[in-house]
Amino acid sequence: MTDRPAKCLLIARNFPPVIGGSAMVYDQLASHAGGRIVVLTGRHDIETGLELPGWRGLDESRAYPIARVDWLRPRESRRRPGLLSAGAALLADYWTRLKVTAAILRLCLTHDIRVVCIGELISLGWIASALRLVPGMRSICFIHGEEITTEFGYRRFARNRARSLRHADAVVAVSSYTREQLVALMGTDPAKIEVINNGVDLDRFRPVAERADLVARYGLAGRRTILTISRLMEKKGIDSTLYALAGLVEARPDLCYLIVGDGEFRAALEALVCELHLEGHVVFTGSVKVEELADHYALGDFFVMPNRRMPDGDTEGFGLVFLEANACRKAVIGGRDGGVVDAVVDGETGLLVNGHSIESIRAAMAALLDDPERRDRMAEAGYRRALGSGWPSRADQFMALVDRLGGRAR
Repeated sequence: MTDRPAKCLLIARNFPPVIGGSAMVYDQLASHAGGRIVVLTGRHDIETGLELPGWRGLDESRAYPIARVDWLRPRESRRRPGLLSAGAALLADYWTRLKVTAAILRLCLTHDIRVVCIGELISLGWIASALRLVPGMRSICFIHGEEITTEFGYRRFARNRARSLRHADAVVAVSSYTREQLVALMGTDPAKIEVINNGVDLDRFRPVAERADLVARYGLAGRRTILTISRLMEKKGIDSTLYALAGLVEARPDLCYLIVGDGEFRAALEALVCELHLEGHVVFTGSVKVEELADHYALGDFFVMPNRRMPDGDTEGFGLVFLEANACRKAVIGGRDGGVVDAVVDGETGLLVNGHSIESIRAAMAALLDDPERRDRMAEAGYRRALGSGWPSRADQFMALVDRLGGRAR
């Protein structure tokens, strides 16, 4: 055993300037770990092959070390199938792994690192198996949820995922739901799973006054506003919210639904707005700057995102947006599927609904619209809970795990 605080090498493909929930999680963990986390990530976009814009400036702005390689895994090949193509892909995979392994060993030696956290199970899980060959090294797999629950596209990797999790010394799950799925689907030893809920950035998400320019831009003056801030994906339940809204607007003609964000499901949602004749009650803002998210949370009377489990198993691993809304002093409505039950205290900080039931969603929305005192009590309770869910406490929990692993010889 040793009393010296251990350091951690965090390896993640999804990392700023890449935009996304897991990228934000890793950035926040590293930012609040007191310089004890070193990050290894990539320089290029895995989809386009282009260099990530602004990565140099971003790295210089962070108070923790960031190292980058060209690729953490080979770019997806678009060549025709065949033995030659398959052989080239296999060679590229082994060559990339060799370079990533060299970078890991160099960083561990340079920074005296004994614990490596793997932030992407599907393509980087092999690292957990490789590190078992290095005396004194420990590994953590960080699991958000969809990488173990989603079947489509991941099915052929199931055996590799289970093996990587078995070889890891510890597994972080972002919710109790994710922990349950690790045990049920992957056969992971419950004793080595630690639940560390996602935190909320309390410097960015806080109660602010409505901005008059945004109220004017979206035509919200004198209107009650329901709010969703999300990537526009089918599992978020925004289409169900529109169906529920259609049953509310006749008795509440001042109602407006503000949808903040963009994504592959937007065209379908816009078509549904027309089909339901909700054009005067729905506003799509498109993507907004991260710095303006709190200003957009301020526009809503409450937040709604009735997430649901999809047929392929995809669902919310945690649901950080609910904590963000709470931090902005907003009551919330969320789906009872996935890890959202860890993010929303039903009846206290918001309401949990059956994300597959239009009537359940409509009843919850009506309840918060027609009882402002109850809505305000939930908003205040959510705000108090969010204040205790900041990233400093989550980083402390993670680093305590690193200390337990790093101070123990294999």
